Amino acid sequence: NSNFTIMFLRITKPVLMEEFAHSHDFDMYLYFMSFDPDNMGELGAEIEIGLGKEREIHKITTPTSVYIPKGMVHCPLEFKRVDKPILFVHCTLASKYVKDPDKIIKDK
Repeated sequence: NSNFTIMFLRITKPVLMEEFAHSHDFDMYLYFMSFDPDNMGELGAEIEIGLGKEREIHKITTPTSVYIPKGMVHCPLEFKRVDKPILFVHCTLASKYVKDPDKIIKDK
């Protein structure tokens, strides 16, 4: 009955994780971290995420956290290059992760 969910995903190869922009009725945190305990400061990947109504593309090449407030349009999310495994942590301030089909934006 808590308002928190967390998912841990090991990413080992390029993947388009989310194609379409969307928003949620809860805050969300995304963490992109090295899976190499001997070199946590080197991500070894290139990730692109669209943020805001304009879906401005931001490139991630170092360990990074991204805060996405409730209602903020985000995605696409693409792991463009993955040289070594990385850990993607997806946290939501909600009791269950839900993607409302009415909030998915398929244009652009």
